[in-house]
Amino acid sequence: MLGAGGPKQYFLAFQNEAEARGTGGLPGAFAIVQANHGKLAFTRMESDTMLSGVAATVYFGPDYDHLFGSAGTTTTYSQGNLSPHFPYAAQIWASMWKKYSGQQVDGVIAIDPTALGYLLAVTGPATLPDKTQISGANAVALTQATTYAKFGGTSEDANLQRRAYLLGVASAASKKILDSRGEPTALLAAAGKAAEQRRILVW
Repeated sequence: MLGAGGPKQYFLAFQNEAEARGTGGLPGAFAIVQANHGKLAFTRMESDTMLSGVAATVYFGPDYDHLFGSAGTTTTYSQGNLSPHFPYAAQIWASMWKKYSGQQVDGVIAIDPTALGYLLAVTGPATLPDKTQISGANAVALTQATTYAKFGGTSEDANLQRRAYLLGVASAASKKILDSRGEPTALLAAAGKAAEQRRILVW
């Protein structure tokens, strides 16, 4: 997975539990992560609007269509994970990204704010574009409450501000975690705890 035999590309979705979905939360910002001989780096970090209007080319059978077909799960990025079966969401997002970019990813990962909090508790806080900090202590509140209070309402302007803020949060937190050079055992333990709670999902 870490690219021992050559570069691997992964689609990383950030799920926000403030708005529930089958696999955990609303998929907002996403990133493309490259793994190459054990080193991880972001090659893209984007808002969910990047995939607006992009439809996945997948088919999961008549039972799936009966349950979720009318909800636009294969045509709307934020609806792709209504089913609790993560491989469905992963294949939808991978297909959307391939259609948009032409790039075939090697896997899909989803992570939520609680998992980011576990990891930031090990690495220390990350600084956001507005100079405030996200840490293990405030990661959940910042992404699931503060953001909605700061950019309240349902207007398009409020939605765009909220998306931009959450993109900054995801970017700062993820870069802090990837750039961390200390306590790899503690980071693995934090990631393991999150995975056991289905806060980190991998396909």
